Amino acid sequence: MTFPKRKNIRLKGYDYSQDGAYFITLCTHKRIPLFGKIRNEKVELNKNGMIVRDSWLEMQSFYPSIQLDEFVIMPNHFHAVLFLVGVDSVDPEDTTSKPNIGSIIAHFKNLCTRRINRIHNTVGVKRWQRNYYEHVIRNEDELLKVREYIQNNPLKWQLDKYFS
Repeated sequence: MTFPKRKNIRLKGYDYSQDGAYFITLCTHKRIPLFGKIRNEKVELNKNGMIVRDSWLEMQSFYPSIQLDEFVIMPNHFHAVLFLVGVDSVDPEDTTSKPNIGSIIAHFKNLCTRRINRIHNTVGVKRWQRNYYEHVIRNEDELLKVREYIQNNPLKWQLDKYFS
């Protein structure tokens, strides 16, 4: 059996462990609205959404070289700005202290999945889409636009490409 070749969505030749700002989007498995709902243009998180929020805020304790910025948890996806800072100053021999975006996101998704499955008494249920989307933020103007997009996401839920 042959499988279609997956398209690489990463920036070719870019080192995702270097200092920088990143716009991250994660979607739920099959885009199921798992984290709550939008009511009166505001996000109302359910227990699953609160787990995602708490797990995201906890990521800085796992990775001291990250800074969390603007984020929003939507019913079936998650947007965030994440800064990697000071990774050049860590010991290059210690691979655990030099995270990259992929390892951070994998840890976050795994943490959320285990916690959500625990409260639902389920084992091995997928909660996230296989991959994630990321965009390297290259300047202050881009950062401001991404922050505004995240802040306004609940207001534009009906127009969102992930709306279901």
